[in-house]
Order: sequence, then structure tokens, then C-alpha cells
Amino acid sequence: TVEEHLEFYAQVKGIPKHLQKSHVERAIRNVALERFAKFQSKNLSGGMQRRLSVAISLVGDPDIVFLDEPTTGLDPENRRGLWDILASIITIFIV
Repeated sequence: TVEEHLEFYAQVKGIPKHLQKSHVERAIRNVALERFAKFQSKNLSGGMQRRLSVAISLVGDPDIVFLDEPTTGLDPENRRGLWDILASIITIFIV
């Protein structure tokens, strides 16, 4: 599920067990996947899978996140939505 993916990455990133749930919930909320937290990731649309990838990168509140063309292949509506999400949660430096 979306939650399980994020819990796994929280463990990989060394987040203490007692803080993992709050980090996972925040990442899900940041990318607007609350309604899909219990969905299997293979059943998500392409846009939602991209948002899950972004959420994975945000678990643990990193200082820097590098994204390589995070909206490639998305339709214009989903592309704009993902860029809006990114703009609201991180400072974007385009190189």
C-alpha cells in the first residue's frame, strides 16, 4: 500500500520507530494522497504513482530533494497539480 511503501522508506532513512507514523502521515498529506493511503501502489494512476515517488523523497524531512523530471509523461492537469504540490512544500531550484 501507499502507507507501507512510506513506512519502508522511513525505516531505510533511519527514522525512529516512534516517529515513523507521523512522518508517513505528513508525506501522504503533503502530496494529497490521503484518500489512497490504503490502496496498493500498483492500482494507482500514473499521476498518483508520481506523487507517491515524491512522498518517498520527502519522508524524513530532507534538507535537499533532487527530482529529475518528476512530471514527465503526465497529462497537463496532473502535471500542473504535481507542480503545485511541489511548490507548496519545497523550494524549487531548477538547474
